Amino acid sequence: MITPTYEWQFAPQVEDADFTKIAKKAGLGPEVARLLFERGIQNQESLKKFLEPSLEDLHDPYLLHDMGKAVERIRHAIEEGEISSFTVIMMPMV
Repeated sequence: MITPTYEWQFAPQVEDADFTKIAKKAGLGPEVARLLFERGIQNQESLKKFLEPSLEDLHDPYLLHDMGKAVERIRHAIEEGEISSFTVIMMPMV
């Protein structure tokens, strides 16, 4: 048997009966409800915002480091025929 190098310590499980009921109404199982609760989604409003996001909830992508440079590089590549705009749309998000 392999002896573990570390002794894992798990945070105590916190459950909220009211939130579990709300999550169940939304079609979520108890495990998912507990995970969301532990991640800070702890009321009906935040659960709805998580399950039904809108564009207004997204952060401004230009707040990412050097996003302007990345956009300009992609535009340049399209203009110079290095890539097509279709290729840009089909690029996987990494």
